[in-house]
Amino acid sequence: MAEAFEGELRAILADTRLPEAMGAFARGLTALYAQPPLGVPILGDLGRFSIVASLIASPTPMTQAAVLELMGPGAAGRARVAAHLGALTGAGALTAVEDPADGRARPLSPAPWLRDWMDRWGVAMIAPVRPWWRGPDAAPEPTREVLAAYLNQILAANRAGLNAFGATPGVWRIMSLVGGHLFLLELILASDGAHRIGQPVAFSRRAFALRYGVSRRHAVDLVTEAEGLGWLARRGGKVELNAAFAEEARRWVAIHIALCNAALAGRLLPVMAAAALTLPG
Repeated sequence: MAEAFEGELRAILADTRLPEAMGAFARGLTALYAQPPLGVPILGDLGRFSIVASLIASPTPMTQAAVLELMGPGAAGRARVAAHLGALTGAGALTAVEDPADGRARPLSPAPWLRDWMDRWGVAMIAPVRPWWRGPDAAPEPTREVLAAYLNQILAANRAGLNAFGATPGVWRIMSLVGGHLFLLELILASDGAHRIGQPVAFSRRAFALRYGVSRRHAVDLVTEAEGLGWLARRGGKVELNAAFAEEARRWVAIHIALCNAALAGRLLPVMAAAALTLPG
């Protein structure tokens, strides 16, 4: 199974369509995140993603304890989960409902607009997969049910201690920071699908902060972190991306395509386990 996955991954990495898929993936998600309601407060880092994914994947409202259980250990601490659930409730993204079995409990359910936003997120996440779909039938349409099944498999893999970011540790570090997912996507766009390597490209920390509703401090931290990873060098008001960034960005998108294919086919857990896609250490 591991050899089969690596073969699939190598084929995607060698495919001349990958830069185009990277660009389309980045454009679709950045366009979504830039629309109100801003996506950064919802899925701004891996911890927030795990919290919202748990609520969207569940067919019933969830208490804080249930969210923590579905997320699994290590995704986010109890205090952080409580703070983010409170912020989402205050913003009207979550609604507390009555629990007939326990009058004291107030389980949370995603508001209709959050489910609609996540539907569009699911479309953008699944879109680049289609050219590499290997199923005997057409790739599943990104319906709400398909998105829930996809998220359940991702969360199950996390609970089992499996994580695709082991193959891209720099991406893991960047995406652990607020706005990191969007920062990575913006660098992919600026580099034209990792084509423009070694050339100065425009990247404004101020414009990034304004577009996605993050603080200027967060934007500065992301650039500093990318410098520390050896991904880029600052050249005045521009950045120069290098081969280390190109390699991780290409591999990250290729892994996303391969694992999304596996999830849509219902084979994500055995593929990840066999390929030993775990976090370093």
